[in-house]
Amino acid sequence: LHTMTALATLALGVCCGLSACEAFRDPFHVDPPAECDVESQNQFVVDVMGQFYLWNGELPDDIDIAAYESPESLVGALRQGVDRWTRVRDKATSDALFMEGKFIGLGYKTLRGPDNEVRLSFVSDNSPASDAGLLRGDKIVAVNGITAEELDETNGWNAAYGENEPGVATTITIEHLATGDIEDVTLTKAWIDIVSIPVAEVLDGPGGQPVGYYIMDKFVETTKDELESAYASFKAAGVNTVIIDMRYNGGGLISVAERQVNLTIGADHHGDVAYSFQYNDNFSNENKSTKIKELSNSLGSDRIVVLTSSRTLSASELVINALLPYADVTLVGSDTGGK
Repeated sequence: LHTMTALATLALGVCCGLSACEAFRDPFHVDPPAECDVESQNQFVVDVMGQFYLWNGELPDDIDIAAYESPESLVGALRQGVDRWTRVRDKATSDALFMEGKFIGLGYKTLRGPDNEVRLSFVSDNSPASDAGLLRGDKIVAVNGITAEELDETNGWNAAYGENEPGVATTITIEHLATGDIEDVTLTKAWIDIVSIPVAEVLDGPGGQPVGYYIMDKFVETTKDELESAYASFKAAGVNTVIIDMRYNGGGLISVAERQVNLTIGADHHGDVAYSFQYNDNFSNENKSTKIKELSNSLGSDRIVVLTSSRTLSASELVINALLPYADVTLVGSDTGGK
């Protein structure tokens, strides 16, 4: 969730070594670390969290930045209370994901199934996984020869996949749901262009009324055009009831969440409050409420169904909470993740 409301996502890496410029300074600007050594990056963490972190008043006064071997370990030590999310992220990778709609990976997500099995919950279009014929529901038996059970015991899933760089090969032992066949499939990590809404359909609802259904997988900049296209088709079909599948959506840009809310209910709720920002005491003068807007493709949906899971997080939850006061919203699935 790209906001300083509760969390700080600390972008490091390509910022290092950049000199200060005379560009417009917004209230949330922090100078990047002057050097790329660990101590400078740790100081950057302390500076950002001291200014913007929602719980900055709970941070210790005497933080020894030299005692931490990495900014990641420092952030982990400084996180407070219910905060499970504040973390360090490489700026180049983050910008590619959220602004360009690209990520490095194999192209699938996983979820625990019956008997704690690890199954593919989502396969991205035009990815190494989809090119290899992997499908939602297929079971991961092993990664690079290490069984799923062994990876569970050692908490070694992330390390098993190797470096998150294009060209890194990973051999996955897959049990195919459709046939029961087990095979080794070698996938090579690559840049994947995100398709945020892989499915958007107008279905026949009760009494022949049109119902709009779509899968919302990501909240990135390129999602906005996909949303406009989906809602244009819904509006042309006279859709009032919308089903939004966000079972595997971990969130992203607030501006995309705002667009989604505007398109879903904006025709009837222009000017009503969608959500509010609340900052720490340093920036309480920046607190504000964001209003719903009617866009050219906005619906006035009275009934909304949202499919959820524990992987429904952040901006997905923001959308749900923004819709609840203004429509009959039904959640189908398990509890969301609580971000």
